[in-house]
Amino acid sequence: MRAVLFAVAVLAAAGCTEKPEPTPAPAPALKGIAALTGTWTVKLSPKQEKDLQTMNMVFEAEDPSPERLATLTPEERSAITSMRAARLRSPDDPQFMQMRAVIQGMGGSRLNITTSSMSLTIGQVHQDAMISLVTETSTSVTLEAAMPNGKSEPLLFLIDGPDAIRLAKPGKDEALSFTRLAR
Repeated sequence: MRAVLFAVAVLAAAGCTEKPEPTPAPAPALKGIAALTGTWTVKLSPKQEKDLQTMNMVFEAEDPSPERLATLTPEERSAITSMRAARLRSPDDPQFMQMRAVIQGMGGSRLNITTSSMSLTIGQVHQDAMISLVTETSTSVTLEAAMPNGKSEPLLFLIDGPDAIRLAKPGKDEALSFTRLAR
């Protein structure tokens, strides 16, 4: 018994310890549409949050104060002023109703992607599309999204990690970030 304890003490002093279990190799990174499948929620940037607050001015009951308008760029002021006037002329216009639903529901958005389809829900607005792979790289996937109305458009997904993507339209600077909720 003493010999065993002595051997253990010598081995421990020499830096030898029980051999650890081998670490499993990381799973290979998913590619193409498989990298995108799952349920995602939107993650707005500070600029996008500010833009939503600005767009919400269109739907407020009272006109924005001069001080609040002064915080906007001339282009933003012009857009808000003209859109408010148009909304007040046609309060039941479906486009304004849809815009309001999108603005109010943006924080709880859900993007669901399968290997053949995707659906985007923002508030009460829902859009489905059939998808097919156009191109892929190690950091991006371009899909063709065929809408139920017959139109189709390319969608560029930038892959920032296994649980983080950005959705952009090819050729556009701005992207909408998403965080994975479930595979």
